[in-house]
Amino acid sequence: MAEDWRAAFLQQARSDHTAFRLLLDAARNDPALRCQCLHYLQMATEKLAKGFLTPPNGPRPPAVHRAFSRFVQTARGNDRLRRECGSNSPRQFAAYLNSLMPLSSAIEDLAPAGDRDRPNPEYPWEENGAVIAPAEFAFTALDFKNPKMIKMLQFIENCFRTL
Repeated sequence: MAEDWRAAFLQQARSDHTAFRLLLDAARNDPALRCQCLHYLQMATEKLAKGFLTPPNGPRPPAVHRAFSRFVQTARGNDRLRRECGSNSPRQFAAYLNSLMPLSSAIEDLAPAGDRDRPNPEYPWEENGAVIAPAEFAFTALDFKNPKMIKMLQFIENCFRTL
């Protein structure tokens, strides 16, 4: 059993991230699994951020889907994470984190909270009179082969290594 909210969120983030990695391997043979990969990536990053942002023995974090971008912004002050990301300079690390912000927002936008008539990996939506299932949508802005996404996934791995 986790000792506090922080530990519980980080434990669940690790579990979601493990599921993401397993699905990512499977998605190479079945593109319909891409939406499942993105679903677990969104959940893992949300819980990872809440874990990092919650102080030890702190209160339960708010139930929001916008924690990951906030975490990426505040990570500037995390020297251990800066070193794990291979940055010697706080200024260089800040620029690196700034480069991740568009993707952190795009990952947060995957949560279907509120407007369900936009692409999300969990529920079908309607677009121009057509109903679209996440399993048939390409999610090209979040392509796992894109160098920016590879950089984001490496950042997430680095976060887990600092725990």
